[in-house]
Amino acid sequence: MFASWGILSQFLFLEAAAQTLTSRFQIPAAQLYVGIDYDVAEDIRFRVSHLPDPDSREGTIPLSGAVSPTNYDRVMYSVPKPTRDLLNRWLHLMEGSVQRSLHSVRKKTLTKMSDDRTYQHFRDVKAIIWRAYESSDTLSEFNAIFMSIICNECWGCQTSFVPAHEIQQYFRPAYSFLLQQSEAIKRIWNEGAEFFAGQGVDLKIRRFTDSDSLAWSICPLCFRRTAHEREIGSQELAACKACIGVIRPFASGLTNTGESHIAPRVILDDLLDYVALRISGGTGYIGGAEHRLMVDYVAQRLQIEPAPECLWTPRTLVAGPVEICHNASRLERASNSAKYSEKALEWLTTGKATILYYGIYVGFQRLRQCLDKALAVADVDHLITCSGNDISPGQRGSDCPT
Repeated sequence: MFASWGILSQFLFLEAAAQTLTSRFQIPAAQLYVGIDYDVAEDIRFRVSHLPDPDSREGTIPLSGAVSPTNYDRVMYSVPKPTRDLLNRWLHLMEGSVQRSLHSVRKKTLTKMSDDRTYQHFRDVKAIIWRAYESSDTLSEFNAIFMSIICNECWGCQTSFVPAHEIQQYFRPAYSFLLQQSEAIKRIWNEGAEFFAGQGVDLKIRRFTDSDSLAWSICPLCFRRTAHEREIGSQELAACKACIGVIRPFASGLTNTGESHIAPRVILDDLLDYVALRISGGTGYIGGAEHRLMVDYVAQRLQIEPAPECLWTPRTLVAGPVEICHNASRLERASNSAKYSEKALEWLTTGKATILYYGIYVGFQRLRQCLDKALAVADVDHLITCSGNDISPGQRGSDCPT
């Protein structure tokens, strides 16, 4: 919810990569963001955002309450958007944090942030939030529209936002192709973990067991998941474990009516990117490096050529109140203010803080300018050229179904 700087910054990275593909390789690039909305709503990144605050004991103001605990095991696309009262409460918390942070900057340093400019940025952020709210029905839609406004309108990118659950129906051949090899996929995954361990690379990943499935079936009534164990196209009925004793008709899980009652697990989801979407490449953050290593190992063993992916670690680019207060408290390491600002800075440096922080204290337009400079230093042309993969989608997965 209110996506992190680590996620939003990747859109500009993706934009730079697309421009390089077009200018250097004459390959027209379509930029796509597939929102994984069939995961369960208990994911803390989906239901809680963190606004760094140098005066908060935990270094952050959590914006939470959008998902009731009774809905934690439901898929994300079934969770309604927050109420107006809750949204107003978040905005009140945000405004209070802004007031305290500006006061702290004036109190601890000789630096004076522009109150007028900051409050104008805050009004701009509120306008975006309310636009996303009025245009959405569910929390996942609210999140996607919020990101799309920033990405496509504020930053001028050309990224299409697609809800993952709505495109699964078009992946029927790819699902059949991959699920027929489910036992091989699980075996190769476990072999990969052993292989890398033997090379001294201890990957913190979970091994598959014989009883694990590669996909979930989603109950069309209660929107809860159960292991998908039937063939695509099967008309066999399955019992929904959440609807006690009641049989729900999952049928094939992939209907022709626009509904999709199947969701892939992570490994299958990534393989579908190669087999069904046939992506030319992607961007990600460094936290996914271990998983990416394993997925590409499995893909190559299945003779599916993986697409290159550029991984990076977002860093703070400009000085907001957290950075300013942290620098001012360096000589007071034992004080509470130093501890609080240290925690707040950690939220920023790990890329976990909501983009709202930079939207309020920097402004989205200036933020794009700062990131463009960082990407120029990163030399995206060089990253694309040295990827070591054929970036033409026509050369990948030729034996896989379309």
